[in-house]
Amino acid sequence: MSLKEQDKGNVRKRSQTQAEQRLAKYKAEEMDEERLMSMFRASMKVSMETIQVELERERETSRRQMQQQLKSLTLQFTPLVQAVQTNQSAIQNASVTAENTTIQIVKFTDGMDIDAYLTTFERTTTQNNWSRATWAVKLQALLTGKSVEAAAIVPTAISSGYDLVKEAILRRF
Repeated sequence: MSLKEQDKGNVRKRSQTQAEQRLAKYKAEEMDEERLMSMFRASMKVSMETIQVELERERETSRRQMQQQLKSLTLQFTPLVQAVQTNQSAIQNASVTAENTTIQIVKFTDGMDIDAYLTTFERTTTQNNWSRATWAVKLQALLTGKSVEAAAIVPTAISSGYDLVKEAILRRF
């Protein structure tokens, strides 16, 4: 064999060795890449599981806090609810017994606004379903001072007419 042929053989061997080394290097890099991807996937899986666990803890903590707030509000508002229920019961009882109860109306005294007083009197009698035939007698029992004098001017025969008594009082004031 000649030297040229030996050199060609050596060059071929070197080229083949270099090619094999490059192939091995690429395969190693490819394996490293696959290993990296596998590690990345595993890392992502662990991260996701960690995040899920943390979220579950936060949800549980939030749920407990809301339960504690609900208990606190329940304790805070229970007396108010009971008071309202008691008042509602009292109002219902009062509305039942109001029909049998005497309503107190303040007596009219000089210095009071007569128009406001008569309006309040009429509203009270209407709301309590008092017979209009009794209004004049009831009003006269509540009058004092000048208003009594005005009502006294109305003749006894017609003094049971509320409108006449009211008119006489309003003329006086």
